[in-house]
Amino acid sequence: MFRIIAVAACVCFCVAGVVAFRRETPAAVPPETSGPKLHLQQDAINFGILEPHESVEGSFTMVNKGDRLLRISEVTASCGCAKPVISNADIEPNGEAIISVQFQAKGVPGPMNHLVQFLSNDVAHASVRLQLTAEVQPLVQAVPTQVYFGTVAPGAEVEKQIRLISPRGIPFSISQIEGSSSRLDIEFKAGVESVAHSITVTWRAGRETEFIQEKLLVRTSSAAESRLVILVGGEVKGLLNVTPRMALLGSVAPESEIPLRLRLSHPTADVQSGRVNAVGSISLAGFEATAEQGEKLLEVRILIPKNPGSFAGSITIEITAPEEVLIKVPVMGLVQRVTESEKVDQEDRSLE
Repeated sequence: MFRIIAVAACVCFCVAGVVAFRRETPAAVPPETSGPKLHLQQDAINFGILEPHESVEGSFTMVNKGDRLLRISEVTASCGCAKPVISNADIEPNGEAIISVQFQAKGVPGPMNHLVQFLSNDVAHASVRLQLTAEVQPLVQAVPTQVYFGTVAPGAEVEKQIRLISPRGIPFSISQIEGSSSRLDIEFKAGVESVAHSITVTWRAGRETEFIQEKLLVRTSSAAESRLVILVGGEVKGLLNVTPRMALLGSVAPESEIPLRLRLSHPTADVQSGRVNAVGSISLAGFEATAEQGEKLLEVRILIPKNPGSFAGSITIEITAPEEVLIKVPVMGLVQRVTESEKVDQEDRSLE
């Protein structure tokens, strides 16, 4: 009995010793992986608020914290507005390289989000993307950015209001506003410093039916926004209707005659027309006018220019009743380029 107790005590002592030994033995620490290790001090640049077309510079710094050579390749940007250049593509252990970025703001207001991308031989950072952000705000902005008068009767006067504001709250003054047409009247207060200005634009329509395509050139006291262009559009149109309003002839042979049928109508009276002319790069080969149930039909023959390339002109029609207006129908197309062999064939056919 004594022997059994002694053996059991010995076994317990040995087991306790093994357990204590295991507790005292520290866990094995895996060795660090060798190789290049890319470390970036920052992965994004916010250029803040920029003016349209403003150019700024920024940089990204990277460090090789590994024990092997770090190689950078294929440094590109996601748009042409950013131009990244790396100082050195091979980075020794504990060495560093800098990616310098020239960034240009776009010409219209709004946010900008783009990337600089590159590859490295660090397996943990094989492909890297760096963020570029900015907010484009002009010093001076027009509200609305374009002026549309809509449909205007011949001889009428219409008025629109424009506000020039500083989105950043910086006072400015208007030094000059020029209109591209003498039919535009502009009223404003010159030389007054303010964060907002009011402009009154009046369009005096002529007797021609036409599309209004004009612009205002605004000069302000702000050096960065010394010139601001505001587009002005609309259409001069009376009760008299012409179909088609515009003639797109497509691709045509040089010096050819192209027929064009114009239909003139008025909701309450018969239409009477006078002279018909062609202006621009086209010529008028002839026309015939007929009446049909109160409408005026014009069969116009347009003479196409000789030189190849795009052409543009207008057919003008004097209307004498029920209202005196001058109708203008834009004509556009493309003159085909004729080869030498085609010219010979045309000459041979003309001799037959």
